[in-house]
Amino acid sequence: MQTKTDGNQLRFNQVLLVALIPLALLSAQPWIVGGLFVLMLSQHLGFDGLVWLKQRFRVPKQVLDEDPRPHRFARTVGAIFLGLASLSFLLGAVPLGWALGFIVVLLALLNLTTRICVGCFMYFQFRMLQHRFSRQETENV
Repeated sequence: MQTKTDGNQLRFNQVLLVALIPLALLSAQPWIVGGLFVLMLSQHLGFDGLVWLKQRFRVPKQVLDEDPRPHRFARTVGAIFLGLASLSFLLGAVPLGWALGFIVVLLALLNLTTRICVGCFMYFQFRMLQHRFSRQETENV
């Protein structure tokens, strides 16, 4: 199990979201949200576009002794919200698309400014629930 996380990668991702989604709204370009969705989702496709972008901008690594799984989960939740926002744009529900996009912005900004990661909190809650269920199953056997 990998136990290292690149702190600068996390901040790079958050800054990108906080900067580009409001820019997309101000310029009325919802395709930017779709592009961010693809970048966020790319961690599951064998080529991580956000890591590639960070390397192109020559952002140095900041290795933290921290489990990357909660952050990957949080990024997946963000990708789901951006995917739903993109789908909303395609279906003509533009206000819903912007609302979903700005939920991602607010959560990224919260993490960026306070290091409170709501997606990470969700990950730990799911893990605790999973542990409780598995413990109950072994006690009932």
